[in-house]
Amino acid sequence: MRSLRPMLGDFFADTFEVDSRIFRTLKLLFFKPGQLSIEFAGNRRARYLSPIRLFLFMCFVHLGLLALFISTGWLDRAASTPTDWFGYEEPTPEQIEAVRSQLGPEQRAQLDDIMGRGPDDMNRRTMANYIALDSSVTGGSSPAVYRVLIGYYYDPVAVIERTARHTTLVVILSLPLYALILSIVYFSERRFFVEHLVLVIHLQSFSLVALLAHYLIMPRSLPTTVMSVGIAAGHVWYYLMALRRYFGESWGRTVGRWLVFAFFSFFVTLAGAIAAYLLGGP
Repeated sequence: MRSLRPMLGDFFADTFEVDSRIFRTLKLLFFKPGQLSIEFAGNRRARYLSPIRLFLFMCFVHLGLLALFISTGWLDRAASTPTDWFGYEEPTPEQIEAVRSQLGPEQRAQLDDIMGRGPDDMNRRTMANYIALDSSVTGGSSPAVYRVLIGYYYDPVAVIERTARHTTLVVILSLPLYALILSIVYFSERRFFVEHLVLVIHLQSFSLVALLAHYLIMPRSLPTTVMSVGIAAGHVWYYLMALRRYFGESWGRTVGRWLVFAFFSFFVTLAGAIAAYLLGGP
């Protein structure tokens, strides 16, 4: 018989309450991969945030910081920083026209806008270099590939912003699929599905932070690319450490199972990325 307003107040207070539990939770999440999932599997949960609450918290942090990067112009400056460390080749007018002939009016206008920018514009250089190398090496990509590339390089920050709006929803819907793959890979462990789901939620919570680091660095030069590769390697190392600690297997078996898990998870991630991109279309 309670009114709606105090019920909503209690719901949001309970959902977003921040106390000492969050610091204990984040400490285990970042510095002892897999241990937080072990605590939940052992029914030692009162001291930590629930997996869903932790994941929602990380989603809000992820989207909030991404909005900050966009509003301050960080992503725009990073995406437009020129670099020549990987080499550069200017396409011929014939190569550009061959690409234009495959496009619709809107994509042709966007391509003309990109190619008309200054020589130091990173998006222009990347698009031009792709046209030159693609036409000379492979004979030309399909129009669908060029539509995606032109849509991105025309305004990459807008694409990232639109896609990010749906990334959280897509990741949430993908969590059971990741957990299903993990439960199949570790079928011999005879664990409940919810145990695999909790571990996946903790892994994905960490992945949101790793993705933010990629946004912050934006590999546009040799040093930032090295840093980005280092973050990716650290991401893989975190997953291996979490799986080894949680399931208690040798390094050889852990690496082998992780390779199988990563192989099938790649298709789920790819499908999710495409879905987020299409949902975030203009």
